[in-house]
Amino acid sequence: MSAIENKNSGLFIANAFPFAKHIVELSNFIISNLSEKHQWIAAHLRIEKDLLLISDIKIMGLEHYAESQLHCIYACMEAKQKVSAMYLASGLSDEEYAAIEKEIVEKNGNIMIYNKKIVLEGCPDLKQKFDSLCLEEQALVDWLVCIHAPYFIGPHSSSFSYLAGYMRHYRGYHPDAMELFPTYQPYWDMWFPCV
Repeated sequence: MSAIENKNSGLFIANAFPFAKHIVELSNFIISNLSEKHQWIAAHLRIEKDLLLISDIKIMGLEHYAESQLHCIYACMEAKQKVSAMYLASGLSDEEYAAIEKEIVEKNGNIMIYNKKIVLEGCPDLKQKFDSLCLEEQALVDWLVCIHAPYFIGPHSSSFSYLAGYMRHYRGYHPDAMELFPTYQPYWDMWFPCV
């Protein structure tokens, strides 16, 4: 495939690929709600227990793997400064989410942490729609929020984060509005022709 064909394919996928109306409605509500915050970011944590099937992560331990991702997120937040709110996209249980939220707040002071369930609690009708979704559809809500966030952070090794970055790239978001760790951004223009 030529560079022009790659570019045209990327533009089509990023801008013309349709999403179900009920998924878009939920993600738009979350984005609108978070947009009332002074400066918010979206972060994806890929630390679900199924990662233990990967031998390197099993050896390292899921807790250490989670800490390494959080460390990268903290570094990005520190560099951005004045972040008032974070949307945390993850498939964590409520207990796991509460523990991560506590750690982030302890390390970053006055930041408010949100996830899809917390934001949707303010609208019972949408919460009911969300609760009726399968896990993949719920993840798609997270994904669309991450694509449209003013700033996005996520692990490059996760297809969720990588594809969110791909969509942001082809939708014309400035490269400084995203951090995939470890950093691969210098290669994006080579891998995916600029818009």
